[in-house]
Amino acid sequence: MRKPKIAVIGSINMDLITTVDRIPNFGETILGKSFAVKPGGKGANQAIASAKLGAEVYMFGCIGDDLYGKEAIKNLKENHVNTSHIKVLAKNQTGVATITVKDGENFIAVIPNANYCMMPEIIQEHQDILASFDVILASLEIPLVTVEKAINIAYENKVPFILNPAPAKKISLDILEKVTILTPNEHEIFGVVDYENTQEDFIEMLKKIPNDVVMTKGEEGAYIKTEENKIEHIESYEVDVVDSTGAGDAFNAGLAYKIGTGKSLRDSTSFAVAVGALAVTKLGAQEALPTMASCRKFLKEKN
Repeated sequence: MRKPKIAVIGSINMDLITTVDRIPNFGETILGKSFAVKPGGKGANQAIASAKLGAEVYMFGCIGDDLYGKEAIKNLKENHVNTSHIKVLAKNQTGVATITVKDGENFIAVIPNANYCMMPEIIQEHQDILASFDVILASLEIPLVTVEKAINIAYENKVPFILNPAPAKKISLDILEKVTILTPNEHEIFGVVDYENTQEDFIEMLKKIPNDVVMTKGEEGAYIKTEENKIEHIESYEVDVVDSTGAGDAFNAGLAYKIGTGKSLRDSTSFAVAVGALAVTKLGAQEALPTMASCRKFLKEKN
């Protein structure tokens, strides 16, 4: 199979992970079970996930000139991600995320820092190379205007663009129409498009988004909506959940990998569901990201 060339535009963070038996009440102090500092950020997670699957991956983002930034770059390189288009900012700190994990579910607060210095001008500088990729994958832990700039460049050059709208932000319909595939989860889909009726179920919301949509829904798998408003449910796999951190990033990487090789939306989503399922079986975001070999073994066992 041809190795896809993927550009990932997004955040680069350091994750501060605390595991607890229960979530404390306001004003309450409890003892945690464990603490770890690990590289993260939706962009970096998606880049490493894509590389682990075998793609040729280039990361576009910003970090601070600090210890966390140096560790992030080192980690990306060790995971075979091209870091030549990452901007190091001397007067900024690298982004961080505080993550509390209880029974496999996570609660996350992100402090963007240098990620919010990823402005449209940086994307403009790289428009020629961005036009050369098989697929571009982006998320929203960087400024929306920057992502919109990247969407326009991809659209003008007919490069498939996958937008993972996390965290959810309102996006204008004229920009959404230029996105090839939108990948919200069941909560984010209600925060992307500015419709008055927020009581509709996700099926109705899926039908109102103009482009192809792949909506993830946890252990239920994913729902596909094509431009013809056809909706299909792709079931997930039963696995032992350890930590859901990074599962969405793994899913998006799996989707981008297969789209980059020219596979159909359905086939790409089916593979992405398996990648996401495997990612929740281990603790942490990037350590849990599966390789192509582990995905093939998993699919062979399950199917």
